[in-house]
Amino acid sequence: MGSIGQLDQAQEHMKREGWCVVPDVLTPQETKEVLDELWSVAAQANKRGEDTFLPFLDPNESNVRFAAEGENQAGKSDTAAAFAKSSHNN
Repeated sequence: MGSIGQLDQAQEHMKREGWCVVPDVLTPQETKEVLDELWSVAAQANKRGEDTFLPFLDPNESNVRFAAEGENQAGKSDTAAAFAKSSHNN
């Protein structure tokens, strides 16, 4: 995301489409850690019987949703929820 023009384009795309790609925000290792945590939280939700795919709302099964707060079962802080909250507030 090297220039203000690219940032403006990303922000406009976010407003219009509800998503955007911002390259190089996370390192490959950070990306792996966040994805691992997200899939872990989704798996825990499935074990509790919570739906992570809502056919009436989600375009396809690749759209995984869950509500997670606090700590996961391993007692580790919930990186996924913290990441989602911080992203939502910005």
